Amino acid sequence: MIKNSNKTDIDTSVGRQFRFMPTLDLYILREFLIIYFCLTFAFCLLFLVSDLINMLGDFMGKEASWLIIAEYFLLKQPGDIKFVLPISLLLSTIYTMAKFGMNNEISAMRASGISLLRCGVSLYIIGLIVTGVNFWFNASVVPNCIRKASILQATADNPNYIQQMTRMLVYRTPNGDRTWLINNFISNNEQAGVQIKKYNKNVLDLELYAKKAKYSFRNGWEFFDVKLIRYIKMSLTDDYSTGTLGDKQTVVAPVSQSFVVFDKKNKEYSDLGHFFETPTDFFNVIRPPEEWTSADIMSVLERAEELSGQTKNYYKTILYTRWAFPWVCILSVFLAIPLAASNERRGIIVSVASAVGVVILYQIISQIFMVLGQKNYLPAIVAGVAPTAILAIYVWYNVNKYK
Repeated sequence: MIKNSNKTDIDTSVGRQFRFMPTLDLYILREFLIIYFCLTFAFCLLFLVSDLINMLGDFMGKEASWLIIAEYFLLKQPGDIKFVLPISLLLSTIYTMAKFGMNNEISAMRASGISLLRCGVSLYIIGLIVTGVNFWFNASVVPNCIRKASILQATADNPNYIQQMTRMLVYRTPNGDRTWLINNFISNNEQAGVQIKKYNKNVLDLELYAKKAKYSFRNGWEFFDVKLIRYIKMSLTDDYSTGTLGDKQTVVAPVSQSFVVFDKKNKEYSDLGHFFETPTDFFNVIRPPEEWTSADIMSVLERAEELSGQTKNYYKTILYTRWAFPWVCILSVFLAIPLAASNERRGIIVSVASAVGVVILYQIISQIFMVLGQKNYLPAIVAGVAPTAILAIYVWYNVNKYK
């Protein structure tokens, strides 16, 4: 019996490859960017038209100038764009990959040993760039634009709005130890007509009246033409009343001191407590925390050590939500590619419907979690990060399922 010793096992499987392929990457990128720019422009235009329909009549009724109207609607755009960026990425990626699927190009790529994940490398790079842009928008651009747009809208109705809002400002520190009354907010470095009430366990302890106050990052607060009133508890013996003769009574007596300049060099300065508030905090009090920049919120959290737990949770929820939301951009790309590939035979409509459903569900969960965090029912990090983390897990599952 002759045995065939030349029998050879041949492995016909093709391993997935991640090698550098500029021709393929540039081809996919070109097809993607065309539809991405078109969708981004179309969505921005739709949001602009919606804003015009809702708000233009109000401005026309106030007889605002066209320059103010144009500036207002331009300032509204960043708040819309932060939502446009991820949805445009999602739909553009789905359209691009679904189009490749209908033309059997994805099948050809995978047959050549190119994994589905490798096909989207150029799209991931765009997703990361857009994520960075969206992070910048959420942290700084959008809050500043919302604030300026609100001021423009109020100014159109009342030309003296800014002057009125910066007079008689009242600010209470989050820990409740001090209350400021500012007669005239001149600038971020100077205020006129300042009164400070210092409390000790909710009992008035000190009052400071100053004709002028200056603030600098280096020197802190300096007060000029100051009158400091200290409320001292004194025990008095009743020597006159026949009914309570000899009884001791406690009264609060004001004791005042005057200073030309009152700053850190004065030993009484520390009696007012640690000044962590800045003029920016005074101006922020006239607008909600949602219009504060992330830097403003972080500054308050770092400086106000005695904030209540509920207040901290409220600020941190806003902050964590802003940090988590931009990652939806890159997740949208990772979500869209397997969705498009899995539905390549059924067409683009199924992929788009699936993606839109996921996005709507994410938005609903995100809003619910944010409200629960602001109401202190959930820890801030859970309220801000959990919806995006859930989306990331779902994306990871789909990527592994269809890679």
